[in-house]
Amino acid sequence: MKRFYLCNNPDEELPPGVLTYIYGAVKPRFFATLTKLDGSIPLASIAYVGITVLFYFRAPGDEQVYPYALRVTDNIDQGVHHDMISILQHVAEWYAYHQSAQASAKHMEFGLLKEFSEQLNGFQILEDEKTGSYLLNFALGAHGFDSLDAALKFLEVHLNIDKAIVYGPDRAINR
Repeated sequence: MKRFYLCNNPDEELPPGVLTYIYGAVKPRFFATLTKLDGSIPLASIAYVGITVLFYFRAPGDEQVYPYALRVTDNIDQGVHHDMISILQHVAEWYAYHQSAQASAKHMEFGLLKEFSEQLNGFQILEDEKTGSYLLNFALGAHGFDSLDAALKFLEVHLNIDKAIVYGPDRAINR
């Protein structure tokens, strides 16, 4: 049995930005949604609930590298958070390799987004430079903001992250 399957209903139109659904067939089983963050959905409007991994990839035929969000929409076997993050990272790489191989691409550009801070494992912030909006990815989902200040305030106030970490010099914003 294969580990992962792309699952689309050819009779249905996918929501804006959604490229495909992925089924993880080996325990812990799950369904995930893969979204291309190419501007078709404003980052500030995103409010994902569930374990999410952000990565970048240049798909065959794309002129540039785009960020993607892969999020668990149904954690069927209640997989443990850190295990699911590792599995989703593997799924992201599998997807990029699969798409590149189908297009007979000679090479691919793929990677995970940088962590916001060495002290906050699993937190990333993505900026859409065209709109000035931001996407904060954290343990339980991803949430969009109109400004970096709003995203940082969310970390500090709602997630109780220490100010020294939130506003520290080692933070990384992905663009």
